[in-house]
Amino acid sequence: MLTIEEEHLLKRELLRLEMNHESEGLDNMVNLDQLGTPFVLPNGQFADGSDYPLCSYVLRNYVVSFPLIKNAKPKFWTETTQPFIQGIASKEISSSADRDETTKRRRMGKVIKRMLLLFFVAGLGSNRKKIKNTEVSDSVEGLNLNEDETSAKSVQSTDSKNSKTSEKSEATDSISTPEVAPSSFNGTFATVLGCREITSSGIMKKTHSEYILECFHDRQSRPVYVARSWQDFVTLSKQLSQSLPGKRLPSLPLKTLKNTVLVINDKEEVVLLREPQRVLLRQYLKQLCFIPRAAQSSIFQTFLFKNPIVLSPVECNDIENRLALDKTRYLSEQEFLTLTLERERKLGKYIAEIKNQILLEDALPKLFMEMKMHQRVEDMSPLLQKFVEWCLVQLAGVLFNLFIAKDTSPELFSQVKRLHNLLPYTAMRGILKLSNPAIIFKKMTDLFMATPFGSKSLLQQMFIKLLNDDMKSQEVLIAELEQQIPEKDIIKAIELYIESDYYTRNALQQLAMDEKVDLIVEIVRTHAKSRNREVMNWYKEWNKTVHSENEDLGNKHADKYSQLKDLLKLKVRAHDKQVMQDFWAEAETMKFIREIVNLTYDVLIDIFKYANISESLGDFQKFMNDFISYVSYATSEVVLNSRQMVNDLLGVLKKHQNSIFKFINKVYARDEGFFIDLVQWMALFVEFIKRGKCDQNKLDLLGLVENSKSADPVIVKKELAELQAWLDKRRKTASESTAGLKTTDDFPVTSQFELSDLGLTAEDVDFGVAEVENENFEEFVLDPSQEVNDPVLLERLRIQKQKDIEARKAQLQPRPLMKETAKLLPAFKTMVFEVLGEAKLDPVKFINV
Repeated sequence: MLTIEEEHLLKRELLRLEMNHESEGLDNMVNLDQLGTPFVLPNGQFADGSDYPLCSYVLRNYVVSFPLIKNAKPKFWTETTQPFIQGIASKEISSSADRDETTKRRRMGKVIKRMLLLFFVAGLGSNRKKIKNTEVSDSVEGLNLNEDETSAKSVQSTDSKNSKTSEKSEATDSISTPEVAPSSFNGTFATVLGCREITSSGIMKKTHSEYILECFHDRQSRPVYVARSWQDFVTLSKQLSQSLPGKRLPSLPLKTLKNTVLVINDKEEVVLLREPQRVLLRQYLKQLCFIPRAAQSSIFQTFLFKNPIVLSPVECNDIENRLALDKTRYLSEQEFLTLTLERERKLGKYIAEIKNQILLEDALPKLFMEMKMHQRVEDMSPLLQKFVEWCLVQLAGVLFNLFIAKDTSPELFSQVKRLHNLLPYTAMRGILKLSNPAIIFKKMTDLFMATPFGSKSLLQQMFIKLLNDDMKSQEVLIAELEQQIPEKDIIKAIELYIESDYYTRNALQQLAMDEKVDLIVEIVRTHAKSRNREVMNWYKEWNKTVHSENEDLGNKHADKYSQLKDLLKLKVRAHDKQVMQDFWAEAETMKFIREIVNLTYDVLIDIFKYANISESLGDFQKFMNDFISYVSYATSEVVLNSRQMVNDLLGVLKKHQNSIFKFINKVYARDEGFFIDLVQWMALFVEFIKRGKCDQNKLDLLGLVENSKSADPVIVKKELAELQAWLDKRRKTASESTAGLKTTDDFPVTSQFELSDLGLTAEDVDFGVAEVENENFEEFVLDPSQEVNDPVLLERLRIQKQKDIEARKAQLQPRPLMKETAKLLPAFKTMVFEVLGEAKLDPVKFINV
């Protein structure tokens, strides 16, 4: 007899094995038709979905039922969607091994896999509670985060905040800048400290600005100060692009002439020249310092260290004021975060009440009904008002982080402001007010989708043009790089590899891994054998450079191999863009888009008909005017105290919150089905989880083990005990290894929802995380290489990351082999298919809006 804990562990393990099987089978969408309705088999019949019960259930109940496409005819799925998806899957798009980095597709797939696993763990219960003590089993199923898990999360959050605080505080004490030194790989550090005005001598005197740089190299005992004009930065950018062909370099930020007024002691105002530009240039230099080949180039070194200056008392005072401003900014950011979290905690009890109502009392339709009845937040129930306030606090943190807190914020704000000023709001409102928006939408759709005389549509031409522009920039980089590589047969070998099919590329990648050599070496061995020895020598020199403590990248053989690595990556990306260009040119693509537009046309027409788009556009213009004024005031004129910044930003959001609800109300009040369908669809997820908590979706796991003819129950019980011991050890080491990791988000959005609210225990989540971790350990090791494009530095980071992964593997020990438990999978799959077949959700039965 299995204990309750062992039974739940068995359920999680079998769901894990089944999810792995289904994700592998559907990896390239070849078996899409096996999911069953609405996809069709080659013989015209529909599969029952028994081979992929979990994914088939998601497809039938959550994808097909989505409000915008739920009325689609069978031909939409069989003749349009299915060929479209399988067409995408058949494209020879590069993999992570080709790009030498983890692709977004791979990362997204892992996230979806984890979410589905936890979803079914929460939604599928067992019939054990019917024959055992209900209170005991309920306590196990509804268990909240245990003390170890809670403390681990607390330690992780605290350490993360402490690490950020220590980094910033240490930096602000230095004269350089509150930014951490960009790179420890090349020993070069540069930042922009201040700005001064210089008047030229002569009859025609002209005044221009010069930025004061602090530059440091680890071979020097003290920093060097230099002055550089904007034109000097422009020249640097051009010269680096010419001297490093094929290298992706950061773009020089846009020029801005804005100044900042600093208020000292609440009385004296000091004008800081070109302060927003200084911050952007500081970020630009930081990015250059992180690219070893650029940082160590003679051009960059000359820019940094030629013609040093001695700072005058006025310049020193200016730098001190700017450093004080940097420190004030940072302290304001921290206090802003503290104040928003404080407001969020005060609203926590209301959020807890809302989540309980949604998950336990079917309150979701009631909340949406209030939006249908009221146009103003002030007229809604106190509970919903608090929820709206909580959302505004979250939104305020995001906006502050994007447009004020970061070094790149001035450039982003400048782009948004420029776009806002260019939009002809008055003309657009007049057109929308005097004409029928539905007719305009129909005409615009026809304009973009029409294919006169069989030619490409305007929409196709737009996307193809964008891709073509990207391809041209890639081709320029490739051409510049190929000029540096006289061995044309090696270039041809790389092209042959890229143009080969998926299975050929995968075989070469696997061969390179087995022989523990780089992919380039294996490509040359296969397609350019005469160059094998030469390239191998380059590879050895490149390896020496990678593993050498000497940061000098001047070895010509190592540079040769680095160029080949750059060329492979550029050609792979160019090939992907060509594939996507061909994809947009295909008739199946436009057919799918046209069908989607047709399905959503009626819904969009209702929105245009009832929402008074012209008035809503005017409301949006007013919000943007107020928001731009707030950001300009907060960043350019005076330094506000944090509490005032929080109150002012929330004031801007609250001032315009009723405009959003007025728009929703106008559409929802006259809605003939879309909003109701949308609420019903959202409630499907909640209902499935609630059924799992109430054991309506029952799995007979005890019967599965006892009646199995292939698996020995004693060995299964032993394997479960070994797995539980491994999970306990994994939880401990996971909390230790992730406690010190820094998050890239300075303002993380916290959640008031707990795992137990979704029918998940801490053990359930640990199990799902362990499954992701067990695949390759990548998510649990910090990856600093996302923005790095130098081959040598990338290889160093990859080697270090691999060492960290291996160390973690050794720390965690291998996952126990569940050979006997896996023998239960066929019978378990049949059971899950039957249970999910009975768990079909009908929204009409449990929701009435």
